[in-house]
Amino acid sequence: MNNYKTQSEAIKVNGKIAGIVRGDLLDIRKHERHLLYTPPAVAIGLPVLEAAERMGVIDVRISIIETGQQYQTTLEHFRAKSFPVRRGGFEDQLGCVLSEFTASMSIDSQMLKAGESRYRKATRPRGHNTEALPMPRQLLFRF
Repeated sequence: MNNYKTQSEAIKVNGKIAGIVRGDLLDIRKHERHLLYTPPAVAIGLPVLEAAERMGVIDVRISIIETGQQYQTTLEHFRAKSFPVRRGGFEDQLGCVLSEFTASMSIDSQMLKAGESRYRKATRPRGHNTEALPMPRQLLFRF
């Protein structure tokens, strides 16, 4: 049984918080852009998993920051269904497809309208030609 109300402890990799252990739960928050696309999966660094195992973690929960979507599974199941991931500039990782997780929505994200994000999207992403795309305000005042 999960005991989430106990003291939390951060797991750090290269000086950055990679996850927080709350009782027997490893809680990891990720942006959507950090998910693997084909197949849809999430990758966790081996140092994070090893530290979590030493701390007695049983469950892993991945929270997607933009949408509030949460994915949860046991650490044992994650390891059993995972595959190795090697990306340049990152430590060795294990990836697991999202279909192996139990999905749920956080209460905050359930209050959002369909297709809406918690965070404001950039109106003009970097790399786009600024002359070709008018700003939204310019569209209102065109004659």
